[in-house]
Amino acid sequence: MTQQKIRYLTPGNDRNFYYQRKVPKVLVPVLKMSRWYIPLGDDFELAKDRVTDLKRQHNAIIAAAKADPDYATKIRREAEATQQAK
Repeated sequence: MTQQKIRYLTPGNDRNFYYQRKVPKVLVPVLKMSRWYIPLGDDFELAKDRVTDLKRQHNAIIAAAKADPDYATKIRREAEATQQAK
């Protein structure tokens, strides 16, 4: 079975699939990463479904950051609060 090309879905060398996407420059200091690189497992169909969910989540984060300049500050404060709770 041939696999179709899906944006942000990358096959790895270890037969697993990964979600790989650049983080917008505005969010890099807040998220403390420049790229989302998330393992999705070795099943193409499950990886394809998971990519759709991750795209939706990350698009919402990006859209909220563009719409509200203070959104990045809110994310950073939430992250700091969860780190202090640990």
